[in-house]
Amino acid sequence: MIYVLCVTVYQGNSSTDTERKAADLTNRCVRIQWHFRKLLRRFTPARQRDNISNKMKQITLFILFLIYGTSALVGCVSPYQQAKDQDSISGYENFIRNNPDDPNRRRAKRRLEKLYFQKAIEEQDVRTCEQYLRAYPEGRYRRQIRNQLETLLYRKARARNRLKSYQRFLRRFPSGHFSQAAKEQIETLFYRKALRYKSYKGMEAYTRHFPRGRYIIQARQHYRNFWWQKIQKKPSVGKYKAYLKAFPSGDYSDKAKKQIVLLKYLSYEKSGKWWLMKIWLQSNPDSPLRYRAKKNIRILKRVFPRIQKARRYHEAGETQKATQAYENVYRRYRRYPVVARLVKSEIKKRKLESAVVQ
Repeated sequence: MIYVLCVTVYQGNSSTDTERKAADLTNRCVRIQWHFRKLLRRFTPARQRDNISNKMKQITLFILFLIYGTSALVGCVSPYQQAKDQDSISGYENFIRNNPDDPNRRRAKRRLEKLYFQKAIEEQDVRTCEQYLRAYPEGRYRRQIRNQLETLLYRKARARNRLKSYQRFLRRFPSGHFSQAAKEQIETLFYRKALRYKSYKGMEAYTRHFPRGRYIIQARQHYRNFWWQKIQKKPSVGKYKAYLKAFPSGDYSDKAKKQIVLLKYLSYEKSGKWWLMKIWLQSNPDSPLRYRAKKNIRILKRVFPRIQKARRYHEAGETQKATQAYENVYRRYRRYPVVARLVKSEIKKRKLESAVVQ
């Protein structure tokens, strides 16, 4: 009878759990009855034992029913109630995972979403916000979480204060609350970086990416100056032409044109091609170098055939005759700097180490 009573008390649980708890409660009841009989035989006369024993059995069963029945009812809590009492993310996740057919599953999911939201708000952490958005991309609190995530990522980018940090932020929030501020920071960093390294390419990139930027006037001026300074380190006709193409009427346009004229003449003079020098003189009759050009043309007209003869010896494999020819030209015309430089460059170019030209 006691076992049946225990089974009735625990019938809300699973079959295995019911049998285990009922058996445990039955053993406790039997042990209490045994102790009661032992005390009854020791302190009660024999004729009164039966009446007292029957009454005590009834009282014992009633007390046991109250005590153990109440505790059983307290212990017989549904899984959803247990998760609700625990009220934690892990508790609701375990309930949802272990009870796929429970009618309270929807309530548990709503409460779990709110717990994730509260955790993200309290911790103010990027990881928890992303965790919520991954779990609930269409959740009830997705706007609040996205706003908080945007704020956190912008603060992180401001702390690093680098171009890549702001660019990464804009890729994720191209039209967010802080997108305009991030764009302004990118513009400022872009300009300052180009200014720090005195990079004309950086200034050119700034004018291309920010045509209406806050520093556009200064950037254009620095672009011209930095490019001109770069050309001065290693000048060439092609670089000056490219500069004039970009700035036909810039601050240095007149200087660039003069440098082109000068470099062209020096290249003709270095090669010894007097006919090119003559063409150059016809194109620039008022150049300050016109007297030097006339003199060198006259000299090179006499020297150039001898240089060509030495070249033919070298091309034919007659190294000794070529060396002798260059030495003769040098000894005869070394008082003219243009000839001396031309002969030395020819000897160096053709690797005639045995030639003596000092």
